[in-house]
Amino acid sequence: SDMIQNWLSKRVRISSQAGANIVQDSGQTILVYFRGTALTALITSIVVGIPLIWLNVPLVGSILIIYFFTSFIPYLGAWIAGAFAVLIALGSGGIETALIILIAVIVSNGVLQAVVSSWALGSMLKIYPLLIFLVTIIAGIVGGILLMILAVPLTAIAMQMISSLRQEGVFSDENSLNLDDTAA
Repeated sequence: SDMIQNWLSKRVRISSQAGANIVQDSGQTILVYFRGTALTALITSIVVGIPLIWLNVPLVGSILIIYFFTSFIPYLGAWIAGAFAVLIALGSGGIETALIILIAVIVSNGVLQAVVSSWALGSMLKIYPLLIFLVTIIAGIVGGILLMILAVPLTAIAMQMISSLRQEGVFSDENSLNLDDTAA
């Protein structure tokens, strides 16, 4: 942490306190993102879990664990786990059971996930839901699932860092970096 603060302070020519604030804000952003995602995953898992238990679908614990952890993959993860739940329900209880689970998955991954995720991520990280969607899709195209998972917190960190640097006057004309100085 101190090494990052010192490096940032020297490279961008800001006070060590500003560097410390940026590093602290970055850590807080990552924590908030994963807490918000976990909250969303927990709530949507419960919505799918209740009918699974009610209909006596086997492997409920396994389905919910998969559902919870794949929910950390934006947009796709919960749908993949939902398909898994529907297939298990189809195999164990037939078409009627599978349709009930499908409805629960659609409600959970549709409106409910959008509302909870927008509140948990958008309001806590101060990012617009459309921006969350765009950076996630672009990250998935460019870097795959891992970058999809990290796209939103990295975007939030970048936005906070730019705001902090702007407040420090880094982007003003008199404090602009001379590229020849940084190469030495």
